[in-house]
Amino acid sequence: MEIGTLLSPALRALVADRAYPEQAPSESDYPYIVFRQGDLQPLSTLSGDGPTDVLETYSIDVWHDSRQEANAVGLQVRAALLAMNASGEMINAFQGLAWDFDPETGLHACTQQFLIPNEI
Repeated sequence: MEIGTLLSPALRALVADRAYPEQAPSESDYPYIVFRQGDLQPLSTLSGDGPTDVLETYSIDVWHDSRQEANAVGLQVRAALLAMNASGEMINAFQGLAWDFDPETGLHACTQQFLIPNEI
């Protein structure tokens, strides 16, 4: 399943449609979310063939001018994605929350990673 199809609706609902793949437009209002694919890990292989299923790692960054607000929305992201897991989407939390600060923009990021199984 394409990441935008799976993640965008849940993420956009948390930040008034400001969830973007790869990077946000310049001058975006905050909070906003940027999500991107990381690596692929094979789940199974067939003799002589490549993997038939993979775990895709996705990073999800919440940006805000306040670290506390970025963290609060980050926790909402985590709850929304884990609720999707309960509905059968099999999304797994991979990493706890991490923080970053961009001195050029003055924005704080709350970052986390998720594993999403996918057929290739």
